[in-house]
Amino acid sequence: MAGLGVWTLVLAPLVLFSVRAIGMTIVAKSLVWPSFDFRGAGKLARYGGVMAVGQLFWFAQSQADVFIAGRHFTPHTLGIYTESLFLTQVFVSKFVPPLNEVAFSAYARIQHDRALVAAAFARSVRIIMIAALPFYFGL
Repeated sequence: MAGLGVWTLVLAPLVLFSVRAIGMTIVAKSLVWPSFDFRGAGKLARYGGVMAVGQLFWFAQSQADVFIAGRHFTPHTLGIYTESLFLTQVFVSKFVPPLNEVAFSAYARIQHDRALVAAAFARSVRIIMIAALPFYFGL
């Protein structure tokens, strides 16, 4: 509305976080000044670096097919490919992770009974397939 165009996408989150920080500082009635003492931060920096490199390799691996397809497809065909890929992966990325969180604790409780673990795993797969198959047939 102010004529900022696409810069609104950059400015809006900055304003949101700034207003939230100021509001929380006022509500907490506590102003904490930052401390820039970096002693002992070497281990954290190395860990962050390793994680960043790992994420970079994951991104390259996960986007390699789009990069390769981009060299051989027209822009329209590449758009159809990437949207199709997104639609097939949205179910797995949104539905399965919460199930994994629940399943981990459930399997941890029954880990000593192999027959019960096998039955629970088969039941989990059936439940996922009941939800996933209609979704994928719909696609």
